[in-house]
Amino acid sequence: MEHEIDELAIRLLALRQPVAIDLRTVLSALRIANELERVCDYAADLAERFITLHADGGEPMRSLVSLGRFAVAMLTDAMSAYANGDDRQAQEVWGRDKELDKMYTDLFRELLTHMAQDARHISVSMQMLFMARGVERAGDRATNIAEIVCYLVRGTIPEEVRPKADATRSIMLPKVS
Repeated sequence: MEHEIDELAIRLLALRQPVAIDLRTVLSALRIANELERVCDYAADLAERFITLHADGGEPMRSLVSLGRFAVAMLTDAMSAYANGDDRQAQEVWGRDKELDKMYTDLFRELLTHMAQDARHISVSMQMLFMARGVERAGDRATNIAEIVCYLVRGTIPEEVRPKADATRSIMLPKVS
């Protein structure tokens, strides 16, 4: 579908030579198609990891499910903002990235603690860590879509620095007593 959108956009650019809002509409569609393609890649990986996790007798932790629901809501709202040309809704989605990062960091810490307490949990916990990372990245793609919607509607992207709360780079394994 992404390739089909690319072809249609190129044809539109060549034949119609759009300017201003029309040009932003074409460029936004191209960029959003790319973001959605990446989200689909994360979803496919998530499904494969869930199958592996389930075959191993594992179930996703509640906090992983909550993270997934939060990211899906962000994506749904970003696409709604796009469909309705609603830059306020897009800005609200954009602002939720910090909360998504915090949820991801908390889950990361929870899984590290779980692995440190019992080495038998490492395999299942690692699957969930990879799943969580994919979900967090999908949420980031929703934030990117929100930025694109702001560009489409206003002609500019949000000027503020995107709020971040992903602290996983500095988390160390908990000390086991």
